[in-house]
Amino acid sequence: MKRYLTAVATIDAVPLQELVALGVRGLIFDLDNTLVAAHSEEVPAATTDFLREARRLGLATVIVSNARRPRAERLGQIMSVPVVARARKPFAGAYRKGLAVLQLPGHQVAAVGDHFLTDGLGALRQGMPLVLVDPISRDEDFLVRAARPVDYVLRRLLLPRRRAGAPGTPGSPRP
Repeated sequence: MKRYLTAVATIDAVPLQELVALGVRGLIFDLDNTLVAAHSEEVPAATTDFLREARRLGLATVIVSNARRPRAERLGQIMSVPVVARARKPFAGAYRKGLAVLQLPGHQVAAVGDHFLTDGLGALRQGMPLVLVDPISRDEDFLVRAARPVDYVLRRLLLPRRRAGAPGTPGSPRP
């Protein structure tokens, strides 16, 4: 599969049908600021609807998160998605654990996250298609916040941005 990289504003803008057409059969998700706001215990309706659509399309799903196990597993249970917690992304072992849960090879699994330096680098090193969403919340740990400027520069340089309602159309970078 040709390298696939894109950025979207929200989880419900992830181009599921396009990924399926490319041969993707599974999704590895980041948890914080991708599926739920950082440090939140609430699952947004958009996330629930998105996961329902992914399942309808036959996609297997797993959450691979650096978050602590109890919270990650609680949220995974609410969403009915298996979880690999304390994963140590971007290290390859984190993604290998997610692939083992899905029982799929890396080229058939896309990674969806909010942070290029963890979610993106780890996925690309495994040869996975990558979709980055804008972070849901600015309430992040100090190290994540400190790395955001580098993250945004890498996004602008490496990932085409899609405009809402215009699949496949590169959009302008975030102001």
